[in-house]
Amino acid sequence: MLELFASEKEQLSYEKNVPRVDITAELICMWFNDSYHPTDKIWRAAFTEDELDALSQFHRFYDERVAKLPESRGTVRTWLTSPIWRDVMEEAQKTLEQMDAETTARVKDYFKLLYAEMTKTVELKEDEFQCFTCKTVIHSNQQECPSCGWKWKPT
Repeated sequence: MLELFASEKEQLSYEKNVPRVDITAELICMWFNDSYHPTDKIWRAAFTEDELDALSQFHRFYDERVAKLPESRGTVRTWLTSPIWRDVMEEAQKTLEQMDAETTARVKDYFKLLYAEMTKTVELKEDEFQCFTCKTVIHSNQQECPSCGWKWKPT
């Protein structure tokens, strides 16, 4: 996750590969809802105390700035021109540098498993998709998930 935050190239690639989604909303949701779980036993076991401290510092840093980010207008490029987002990207890179390589590999495996679990889908009709956050079925005429409020931008 931090790799995505730290890399303009990764963010633009992600946006290109998921064209129906406003990835700025995803960048918020991915961290605050999906990735950062400081009280979860499995999460805590994956990191050293120093790494947990670094992640906590990044969380506070991002949390203090997220409301100040510009409206995306449907593209991450808007954020990439923002000094506030550039600061978040830099902080993500600093946090990554505090992670042990073995920890980083272990966490990537953890998120692969988590992603596999989260992306299990149900049989969907042509005008439906599944919420990334809570797996509720969303109809294409809905602008947000009725269960969790996750928003998407239709093409």
